[in-house]
Amino acid sequence: MEKKEIVADFSGGTINSEYLSLQIQNFNFDMKILTIRDGKGQKDRTVPIPESLIDELRKQLDRVITLHEHDCHAGYDGVFSIWTIGKEI
Repeated sequence: MEKKEIVADFSGGTINSEYLSLQIQNFNFDMKILTIRDGKGQKDRTVPIPESLIDELRKQLDRVITLHEHDCHAGYDGVFSIWTIGKEI
């Protein structure tokens, strides 16, 4: 499934900028819901995860976990973030 298809399937009222702040703990695959924190009006809300996206999201999560483990073994011990580029941390 292409990224644009995922966004199209998943965009039921979700603001694009909210996708950028998602973290793994926002996804509840057992309940098939996504919790969006500090969304519109600084409120939390939940949206259903479409059944058609569950497998693709889990595959992506597996890829990210594998990449993270590879990076840790290579000596990287942090997370790169576009919000920290050019800032001293």
